Amino acid sequence: WDKGFIISGSAYHWYDSLGIYSQDVWLVKLDSNGCLVPNCFTNIGTFEINDALEMQLFPNPAHEQTIINYNLPASQNEASIILYDLQGRILRKEKLNAARHQINFDLTPFVAGVYLVELKTPIGTITKKLLKQ
Repeated sequence: WDKGFIISGSAYHWYDSLGIYSQDVWLVKLDSNGCLVPNCFTNIGTFEINDALEMQLFPNPAHEQTIINYNLPASQNEASIILYDLQGRILRKEKLNAARHQINFDLTPFVAGVYLVELKTPIGTITKKLLKQ
């Protein structure tokens, strides 16, 4: 209904010396962004910074925004993120700050569908599909 997630888990413990058996059960409800608090827009995953060209989109599929985590090699100070539709039209372009490593991308002006997100630098390009719901 709300496109969230329910995660469950359990652990079993047997204490032979005491003759005690116990079980722990967890049930966690997350929203569609993976947040305990609704619409927290926090990156639940991890992103390791190293000297490689990298890009991750979270969440994907997205509703109102996606967070783009990126890493640029130390030698790169010129980069941009470009959002394309499937016809190849540029819908949005932003220059990146090599020190930031993250940008929030507002998707509210765009209709539901598939888009391409490109991280472009003089030494290389990464392109990923983004699904807006």
